[in-house]
Amino acid sequence: MPNNPTNQNDVIKFPEFNPFKLSTYVPAYQYWCGPDWSAGQRIYGKLTREQKEAPVGQVFVNGEYKSSQLDTACKAHDIRYNDAIGASNEAYQILQADILLMQDIANFDWSLMTPTERTYTTLLATSFTLKLAAIDTTTSAFEALKPELGLAHETRAKTDIKLKNNSLALNIAALDKAALRASFNSFAKSIILITRFLEV
Repeated sequence: MPNNPTNQNDVIKFPEFNPFKLSTYVPAYQYWCGPDWSAGQRIYGKLTREQKEAPVGQVFVNGEYKSSQLDTACKAHDIRYNDAIGASNEAYQILQADILLMQDIANFDWSLMTPTERTYTTLLATSFTLKLAAIDTTTSAFEALKPELGLAHETRAKTDIKLKNNSLALNIAALDKAALRASFNSFAKSIILITRFLEV
């Protein structure tokens, strides 16, 4: 609703576009929705305390201003991502952050959302369903396998992977089964949530 003066921030936009930054090719919404878009600015590192305290966007619905449900969910998601950076179980925390975002989306009250907010929510839910399937479960499972593969956190990027005891067989019993189970259960749960979302 870009022509409505009461909803000037209720637009899908490409703020601070940089042709050399892939994240800027993805549209943003309000102050927290979009890759590397937090607190109304491009942030490529960890959030500061002041940035974490930045407000969420407002939407004008049914004659009054309300905090955007979508921007509120995006803020919580951004902070969870920020807290995961550098953690020993970073991939697992990111997976959980994405699952919680999907849960928030499934619980939105669509009657309190603007058309633009609904459009961006649909795009967001679709993209994160694909991310959960193609990226999150794989990286989280690999993270759980790292101890068995003899991988230290700081050697993640190395291609010379050496198996412990020079064995080519994985000892399944020694894997972190709890982490693996949580990864795949979370993915299954996300499919249920997005199905419910699309039926609204």
